[in-house]
Amino acid sequence: MSSLVHLDLSDNQIEGANPNSFARLCNLQTLWLQTNHLSGQLSKFVQLLPRCAQNSLEDLSLSENVLAGSLNNLTSFSSLKALHLDANQLSGKIPESIGQMSQLEDIDFSINSLKGVVSETHFSKLSELKYLDLSFNSLVLNFHSDWVPPFQLSDINLASCKVGPLFPKWLQTQNDSSQLDISNAGISDVLPSWFWRNFHRAYVINLSQNLIRGIFSNLVVKFTDLALDPNYPLTRAQASHLDLSNNNISGSLCPDMKLTYVNLSSNSFFGELPDCWSDLDTLVMLDLSNNSFSGKLPMTIGSLFQMQTLKLRSNRFVGELPSSLKNCASLEVIDLGDNKLSGPIPTWLGVSFKNLVILMLSTNHSSTEACPHNYAI
Repeated sequence: MSSLVHLDLSDNQIEGANPNSFARLCNLQTLWLQTNHLSGQLSKFVQLLPRCAQNSLEDLSLSENVLAGSLNNLTSFSSLKALHLDANQLSGKIPESIGQMSQLEDIDFSINSLKGVVSETHFSKLSELKYLDLSFNSLVLNFHSDWVPPFQLSDINLASCKVGPLFPKWLQTQNDSSQLDISNAGISDVLPSWFWRNFHRAYVINLSQNLIRGIFSNLVVKFTDLALDPNYPLTRAQASHLDLSNNNISGSLCPDMKLTYVNLSSNSFFGELPDCWSDLDTLVMLDLSNNSFSGKLPMTIGSLFQMQTLKLRSNRFVGELPSSLKNCASLEVIDLGDNKLSGPIPTWLGVSFKNLVILMLSTNHSSTEACPHNYAI
């Protein structure tokens, strides 16, 4: 088997390897051992790979095992492009020497117990890096305010890392990212004006559980600004997942994006919902709960034909449920509790929503005289 190039033993019940397991695999380029029961020190496992294999290996995945210990120096893997060590029990610091592994394109160290400071040195020669996931560790990212990374990332996942308190300025250099998650990152700052311009192509944006503040004057304004730059023609955003929940963002709202998931709950949004929902026919989940929205629900909310979850709890909505809502036949959850809605509960609730499993209208002014008998209010 000395000529073996690709070895995939993932999703088994392998618990370990003897010293001769990889001894002759000098041409190995891919080694996938994710989702097994590998245990012990990571450094000892790495030593099982002969020097020749370390030189040739391009893709190493040990994700979802129970490997422990520290990362140590991995620069002997001179050809490595993808390194997946996520969902293990690794601890200690990330060695600065990883910044010398110039071929790396894909790093995933998420869901471990890594700690310490991550600085510019960790990325000094990583010009090929495209995917970075350090989320769910105890890491502190400490970069100079004028740092210009050598890479352009497509995926940035830093959830639960210490990124703040200032909004990370280095993100301004990332112009083609498809995914950004800096949730629960200790950011207590204003959302910068350049943010939407840089991440208008992203399909996942998660800034939740921070103390980000700022005023929205309709998201459409943020994207029409792109017309001023010939390098960014005016197109609708590609985002499908937008989570800004649990911040301190305020203003009015009229999203002009192709979205499937929107969570703006627990912010300081106010004012009436504009009658502008007819173009959001891709929306599956909308959560605007725990804000200060007021006025009547707009009729165009009935244009959300694919909507499955609607959460408007703890606002100041008034009036009756719009009759157009019955067009949202896919609804499974309606949570309109703790508002000021009034009038009888319409009979079409029981006819239009065949998939409805949760209906919350508590703490309103609605009467139950026409309430469908199979729903609890």
